[in-house]
This record gives sequence, C-alpha cells and structure tokens, in this order.
Amino acid sequence: MKGKYKRINSFAIPLFLNNITALIIGLCDAVIVGRVSTEAFASVTLIANTINSIVGVLGSVSLALNIIGAKLKGKNDEKQLKENMTFHIVLDLIIGIVSFILIAMFSKIFLKNIYHLTDQILKEGIRYLIIFSLSIIINLLLFTNSAYLKIKEKTKYILIGNLTASIINVVLDYILVFGKFGMPKLGMIGNAIGSVIALLVNLLIYAIVIKKEYLIKINKNKFIEIFKETKRISWPIMAQEFLESTLIITIMNSIISSIGLLQVSIYNMVNSIIQIVLMVMYAYGQTSLNFISEDLGKNDIENLKRIPKECEFMALVFYMVFGCIFIIYRRYLASLLSNDTILILEVIRYIPMVIVINIFNLINTILKYSLQAIGKSKWVFNISLLLNMILFIGVFISIRLIGNEIIFEYMGLLIYNFILSIVFKKSIISHWKR
Repeated sequence: MKGKYKRINSFAIPLFLNNITALIIGLCDAVIVGRVSTEAFASVTLIANTINSIVGVLGSVSLALNIIGAKLKGKNDEKQLKENMTFHIVLDLIIGIVSFILIAMFSKIFLKNIYHLTDQILKEGIRYLIIFSLSIIINLLLFTNSAYLKIKEKTKYILIGNLTASIINVVLDYILVFGKFGMPKLGMIGNAIGSVIALLVNLLIYAIVIKKEYLIKINKNKFIEIFKETKRISWPIMAQEFLESTLIITIMNSIISSIGLLQVSIYNMVNSIIQIVLMVMYAYGQTSLNFISEDLGKNDIENLKRIPKECEFMALVFYMVFGCIFIIYRRYLASLLSNDTILILEVIRYIPMVIVINIFNLINTILKYSLQAIGKSKWVFNISLLLNMILFIGVFISIRLIGNEIIFEYMGLLIYNFILSIVFKKSIISHWKR
C-alpha cells in the first residue's frame, strides 16, 4: 500500500467506498418502497431505472471534463481548467432543463404506452416521474463537480458528500413514504421528494468544498472551442455507456427471458451480488483515466506506462479478496435477496464461476478507461460494439440449437471479456511503442 501505490489507493479507495455506499443505500431505498405495494415498487423501479439510465449516458460527458481537465492540470493551466468547468456547468443546466421539460410534456404518454400503467398508479407514476426527473439536472451537476474533485485529487469529499446525502435519503424516505413524525403519508411520491432533496444536499456539500473557485467568464468563441473539443471526446464515451449500461443489459435479459423466468431471476440476482465486488474496477478504472490524462499534460511517458499496470494490479488484489469472501458467504447473500430455495441453490452454484469470468471484465474495464484517456474512445467503442454483436448472435444460436441453459450466456461473456482484454492490452502496448 505504500510507495508507488499510495497515491493510486488514496484516489481509488474513496471512489470504491462511494460506489458501495450507493448500492447499499439503493437497496434500502427499494426495501422501503417495496413495503408500500407491489405496484408502487414496480413503478418506482421502472421509472428510476429509466431516469438513471438517461443520467448515466448524459453524465458520461463529465468524463470529457475529467480527461481535458486532468491534462490541463498537468500543464498547470488553471485558467483553461476553470473555463472548461464553467462550460460544463452551463451545459449541464441546458441539458437538464431541456430533459425536464420534455419528460414533463410526455410523461403520461410514456408511462401509459411504454410501461402500460393505468388508473391510480398511472396518476402517481406521472407525479413521481416529473419530480424524480429533477434529479437529471442535479446529477449532471454532481457528475461535473465530482469530475473536478477527481482532477484536484479530492475524492474523499465525493465519499463524504454521497454518504451524507444517502443517509438523508433513507431517513426522508422513511418519514415521507410512511408519514412519520407528523408528516403526510406520500407513498411513492415521498420517495421521489426524498431522493431529490438528498441529491441537493450532496450538491451543496460539493459547492462548499469547491466554493466558486472554478467559475470564470468565457467569451463566445472560447465557448464554441470548448464545445467542439468536448463533443469530440464525449460522444464515443456516451455511446460506450449506452452500449454497456443499457443495450447489453436489455438484449441479454431479452435472450434469457426466452428461456424462462427462473433463469431471468438467477441471472439478475447473480449480477446484483457480483456488482458489489465489481465496484472496485470502476474505482481503479477512473483512477487510471485521471492519472493518465494528467501525466499526458506533463508529458511524463514513463509514468504513463506504469499507471494501467498498477491500477490493474491493485484492482485485482481487492477483487480477489472480496471475491473469495463472497464465494464463502454466497448462500447467506443469496438468502438475503430471496427465500426461494430453488433460486438460492442455482444462484450459489453460479457465483464462483461468474466471479472468475469477471476477472477479465475487470482487466478490460481498466484498460478501457486507460485507452479513453489517451484519445482512443472511438476505437474502443467500435471494437466493443463489434464483439458485442458477435456475443449476442453466438449466445442466441447456442441457446436455440443446443439447449435452454443460462450457462451459454456466461460462457459467451467469458469469451467476450477474454478477447476484449487481450485486444485492449495489445492496443495500449502498441501505443507506447510508437
């Protein structure tokens, strides 16, 4: 942990803990809403997942700020860093406000025709969607401010902000959903209000830490220049986020749903458990992206070559430790999420295999962030898209011709992640040989 890994770990560990906190709080949130009614739980889950997916794609623009800003930090160009930060604040407000207006206008049409909500649950769903869509604006601002904190290597404040807001979220949910301490019983609407207030608290904490140090006036020409640079970097990253967070999940669930509901439950429950362990790869992936971008600004080539390896090593160490713990206690973890004996037995059977498969997922994710930092985002997306198409076709054919077994999906993911990790590794090695 000392020496060369100290800086990496001081940056990555708060991000890892932050991600874990978000998952745990999200689970608590779901438990509270689930006690209202089955319909409320289903509606909140569908709407929240949709909004969060939109936020994930739009919020990936902040990675462009991370890349550009870290390079500018490496060059000691504080003025341009502030200009980029100001641009992103303005962009967040524009995108967020437009998104809110569109959602408010088409909320009824969307919920009625896409999710088939009717009667009272439709009325409540519309109110929930409109209120919760405010989270788009706040989350975009949070992403931008957290990118700035990463650039400044102040990731501990990201953890502090999210942890504080998450606790407030759970408390407010309990009070507003069930009408405690003299407050009206608002049901699922209370969940939306609590979530928005908690996000505002998080943003306030960031604002207190950063203050107004990043705000600076920028002229029209500079605004356009930054916009073009941001667009060039961010669009393949946004496409990558859509591919990984939305398209892959949707298609895989669609393929598995053709097998049966039990297999869908197995696949999603295993993923829910494994996702906790995988948070470490995102933390060290973002660390790699930030440090590489900064060292590019410094033109420190030797350090650039070391960063992906060091991030990969530390991520693997933490992943193997947590992976072993999860394998040992997999029956207990599965029992927390379900009381179905057959489902539990199937889940605990697959967990060890999926943990091994995701070793390659961890490697290619960290390398993906590293390649995005050196300007190969478009190439990363094209390769990922091609291999995903092959994966989908292969899994679909295997299930249709050989048998309705979820094992084919996991074998397909193993091959996909293995090939992708090799391709990414060769790409980054060849880049430094130039």
